[in-house]
Amino acid sequence: ILWTHVVPIDPEAAGLGLEVEVASDAGFAHVVKRAHGLALADDDFTARIRVDGLASATRYHYRFRAIGSKPWLRVKSRAGSFVTAPDPAAAAPVRFVISGDSNLGYTRPRDLDFHVLSAAASESPTPDFFVYFGDTIYSDSGVLPGGDAVTLPEYREIHRLTRADAHLQELLATTGTFTGWDDHEVHNDYAGETVDPARFEAGARAFFEYLPVREQVGHAPWRIDRRVRWGRDVELFFVDGRQFRSQE
Repeated sequence: ILWTHVVPIDPEAAGLGLEVEVASDAGFAHVVKRAHGLALADDDFTARIRVDGLASATRYHYRFRAIGSKPWLRVKSRAGSFVTAPDPAAAAPVRFVISGDSNLGYTRPRDLDFHVLSAAASESPTPDFFVYFGDTIYSDSGVLPGGDAVTLPEYREIHRLTRADAHLQELLATTGTFTGWDDHEVHNDYAGETVDPARFEAGARAFFEYLPVREQVGHAPWRIDRRVRWGRDVELFFVDGRQFRSQE
């Protein structure tokens, strides 16, 4: 699943058509896949486009292109890259990065950033994937002038502010990412049994808009619990310790 966020020239537009190119080389001389999608205003101009049929254990490069009818809309994004998983029967070495707790309410007042993430991205050999698990935003740590996020636009704004960090951008642009949540995507220490349903819906929807998480067909709308295989010897179990939690 390839993700992007479009900053529209016309904020009143309903959406924008996108094409994603996937290539086997950084110069995009050998494009192996093209896929299309829409960045819709209803999704805050985010887009997740699924690309199938890629080879296993292979590094690919990708970029998005706006496909409007006017020449000035034919613009390209920066390029990203990722590695596909090995064949499930293959034994293969693995290197990965794991982090969470992207708390701008802590880092901003101290003039800090997420430099450790770009440092991880630049390690050699390059990490195979990034596990971005839990508190990918802090919706309740004073980032917004008005206080905690409660509405969908407020949750979206905190996701945008968090993703503006250059070090987080670098890691996300150079690795595949497996993502899950904890409590601060909605509010501190929430429990599914007692959380305000509208507030949970707003936080969950913004999370799915701003991260490349696959929706699970046939389940409740916002499910992050799943398992992922990476070759023969690695299996990742993602649990949801909040949505189904009883009252504290």
